[in-house]
Amino acid sequence: MDINLNTPVGDIVKENFRSSQVLDKYNIDFCCGGDVSIEDACKKSKTARVGGYGSIN
Repeated sequence: MDINLNTPVGDIVKENFRSSQVLDKYNIDFCCGGDVSIEDACKKSKTARVGGYGSIN
């Protein structure tokens, strides 16, 4: 899966369930807020972008 700033966090977890651990670490809601882009989720949780996405690939 090609992950970019517009990729919904729910899609990331659907593709690779282990990515949920990384998103949890950064307090990013991927369940109820799963339709939000990774960029917006990071802004909402006041987190810098998640490890250059390398952590969730």
